[in-house]
Amino acid sequence: MKKTKAKTKKKKPEPVIPVVEVKPTPPPKPLSEEQIKRRDIIRDKMAMMKYKDLQINCVIRGIDFDFMVSKDTNGLQTWLVINWDMPCIQERLEEFDGWREKKLEEIGKPGEPFVRLGYVGTTDPNTGEILDIKKPEKMMSKPKKRERDEETGIFKGTKKAYTCELTKAGKPLAEIIELVTAKFPEAKEKSIKIWSKRFQKTLKK
Repeated sequence: MKKTKAKTKKKKPEPVIPVVEVKPTPPPKPLSEEQIKRRDIIRDKMAMMKYKDLQINCVIRGIDFDFMVSKDTNGLQTWLVINWDMPCIQERLEEFDGWREKKLEEIGKPGEPFVRLGYVGTTDPNTGEILDIKKPEKMMSKPKKRERDEETGIFKGTKKAYTCELTKAGKPLAEIIELVTAKFPEAKEKSIKIWSKRFQKTLKK
């Protein structure tokens, strides 16, 4: 019998991978003498700024608020060098304060204290120097002084003062507790009892 030769499969030609020529990134253009001088002048001005001053100068020149709070000192300085000649809008400082308050509310921290840039009045657009400082509207009015009762020496309008008032009126202890806790939900029954007993003793003298 004749032996049959096994058929050999023809190998498929390997795909030709095109060679992509990668061009080297051209080096940045060197700064002109005027640009170098301007950059150095701005850096000298920024060297005298505190972090808050740096934030202020960025905000009035139009920096994005989210971008600003994500950057450190170096990042803000880099941005400021590039955008130094942008028009300065002082009103943006109060806009930033309002924006930050909303951000604190969103993360569940309403009323959290933070450095308000709007406390600053005006900033010199050429030097970045703060020219004057204004107090926010909330701080313009002085807090009212708390008045003390001349007879008891207790501050008026407090739960302790109200307990004293009801005790003087001859109200029974159960009613005093009910009225005080209704007006001051945070008041503790044990404290009300102690205050009332003390006031009764002073009334008997």
